[in-house]
Amino acid sequence: MAGDDKQVDLDVNDLENGPYTEANRECRDMLCCLLFIAGLCAMGYLAVYGYTKGNTYVIYRGIDQDGNVCGDLSNAATAAFPYLYLTNIYIDVARRACVASCPVYTASTNSVSSISCAVSSQCNTNAYTATYDSSGNLISGSAPTASTDVMGYDTTLVLDRLCVPNSNMFTNVASTISTSVSSALQQGALADFINDIKNNWYWLLAATGVALLISFIFMFLLRCLAGCIVWLSLFGIMFFFIGLGLIFLYNAGYLSSASTAATYLGVPAVDSNYNEAIGWTLIGLGGLFFILILCCCNRIRLAVAVCKSAGQFVSSVCSVIFVPIFNSLLGLILWGFALVTMVFLVSSATFYVASSSDYFTAIKSYSDPELIRFYIFVFLTLWTNAFIGAMTIFVVASATCMWYYSHAPGNELSLPIYRSYKMIFRYHWGSLAFGALLVAIVQFLQMIVELFKRQA
Repeated sequence: MAGDDKQVDLDVNDLENGPYTEANRECRDMLCCLLFIAGLCAMGYLAVYGYTKGNTYVIYRGIDQDGNVCGDLSNAATAAFPYLYLTNIYIDVARRACVASCPVYTASTNSVSSISCAVSSQCNTNAYTATYDSSGNLISGSAPTASTDVMGYDTTLVLDRLCVPNSNMFTNVASTISTSVSSALQQGALADFINDIKNNWYWLLAATGVALLISFIFMFLLRCLAGCIVWLSLFGIMFFFIGLGLIFLYNAGYLSSASTAATYLGVPAVDSNYNEAIGWTLIGLGGLFFILILCCCNRIRLAVAVCKSAGQFVSSVCSVIFVPIFNSLLGLILWGFALVTMVFLVSSATFYVASSSDYFTAIKSYSDPELIRFYIFVFLTLWTNAFIGAMTIFVVASATCMWYYSHAPGNELSLPIYRSYKMIFRYHWGSLAFGALLVAIVQFLQMIVELFKRQA
């Protein structure tokens, strides 16, 4: 392992239980282990700092058409008007105002709630020119003819910042400028995504269960029918090339005697001057693939044996299926915690109106000293995430080794997954942290390059 130059002499008998038993393992990369623990502590400190010092209210506030920041507590005119409302999505999506509350359609009264704008002139002195129901149908007034007309329609508050038109209103009323509205309302897509998860979580859960069931069935088939699956797949690819080539040759005028069968099978007609060349090329590829199969028979048989062994391993150590699931849940918890903390850390930076045409405030400078903590936290999150990924690989590999060497006389397979996790924190924490550190450095550099690309 890294940093270890000691020569280890092994007796042949030592290999019966694997090249290394738990008895002769040692802790490695202690420095990296200590650094990783310090990084976890730093993440905790930064989270506490962000939650106590940050103020999420100030980040990415809406901006009205005159450049006023919605809900700006330092501006008495807009402090009580925190939400951004698009006043005319039919003619001019750039027309927007800061409002005290988002308009909502009420079916029982067939009306839209009144509007109260920080700058009343932006909202026709707080009066609608036309109102629409939740289906996008006009219920009062006349359809807008000028950009200064104010529309009243059903909206949903998203991210406590923006009044987003409901889906029907968006489709029926704003279809002519859907591209512009989509680019302005990216948060609406996020809200739809969240709502989809909220409304269909049981289907997602059922799909996960079905996927697990299918994986078990596949592993069983892989164990019993690995040879059939592999050989059928290979010959299926070969016949695909040959069959596709025959279709092109048929369209080139060959195989005219098979026209009745081709019509019955629904062979598509392709009008091209290259039918003959493409057809013979595809048949040639099919023949070449067949020759490769003949030349690689031994290697294919070896691959089949490996697939069978994989099926035997999974059937013997069924709990290995849940290792990536468990570690993925750890990753989701990590990123849920990290994203919330990042929002609080970012909120300590200075936000400003870069341009009156922008819809939301932006960070004034990415070199803001307050963002240093944010950058450090992002790197530590990437490091921890890479460590979780390394844990998954180590546990599966370690359990596989234990299963393989359990076939020796007198050996018995006992809790391989539990023992693998135990070995991580007993012996290999530092080694995995060192590998995860290298991955995190590369990922962090990629993020920096991507940031410069977007600003270029």
